[in-house]
Amino acid sequence: MVLFREEMSDDETFALVASAVLGLIGAAQWYSRGLRIARLGASMGSIALLLVAPLAALAFLWIVLASAAAVEVRTDVRYQILFVAMGTIWAFVLPRALAFVGVSYSQDALERRNPSAAVAIAGAVVGLVLLFTGSNMGEGPSIWNTVATALAATAALASVVLALALGASLGDSIAVERDLATGVRLAGLLAGCGIVLGRAAAGNWVSAQAMITDLAALGWPVVVLLAAAIALEQVLRPRVANPSPPVVAAGVLPAAAYVTLSLLYVAVLPGWRAR
Repeated sequence: MVLFREEMSDDETFALVASAVLGLIGAAQWYSRGLRIARLGASMGSIALLLVAPLAALAFLWIVLASAAAVEVRTDVRYQILFVAMGTIWAFVLPRALAFVGVSYSQDALERRNPSAAVAIAGAVVGLVLLFTGSNMGEGPSIWNTVATALAATAALASVVLALALGASLGDSIAVERDLATGVRLAGLLAGCGIVLGRAAAGNWVSAQAMITDLAALGWPVVVLLAAAIALEQVLRPRVANPSPPVVAAGVLPAAAYVTLSLLYVAVLPGWRAR
């Protein structure tokens, strides 16, 4: 690995500093609140999941950067640090956007000690970092090509979550009913969508139009996952007659199906370097 191939440009230096600052602030808030709640006697399983998920996801990101990113990134540790710093925004900041559909990191997962919310947010961390990781796989003339691709894929994932929230009582099931099976299903859906969108975002940069075209052409299975998720929520969500659906049958199995189908889809596609 070459540590210094050439001087980083001003915009790359700015991106590194800005991403590091935002990521550090997000991580500090994430861990300070999580560790404080843990000391107050919250469920250690839920807290451990929230504390470990971002670190594991970022470690995976770094492995991919060192092995499958652009040549300049693979051979220069400064660019790896730059994109890991950017990745902290996807790991620590963007998952908090689940609050817009009624699932809050601070209020639900931590203060109310809701394990369903904790699992759902951990799934958001994994899904977001997976799609950001895919955006880094391939050659491109600028770091901003990677950012543009990651933002487009993130917008697609946000659309899936919003559509699911509108099509099912997602926030109520997780934040109010505290249904663990619903949280597990959402985590699996987010991870599965992250796998599909990450693969759709991978590849050499050609143009913005080509990037959007590839996202649509290769990322369409997230629409199928969304349709399945809406249908399953209608059947498996908590009801008066069944206020606590079984976690394995109503949560783990659907979540595993989302992830497995996503992996199978990605496995049958040609290698991303071929396009």
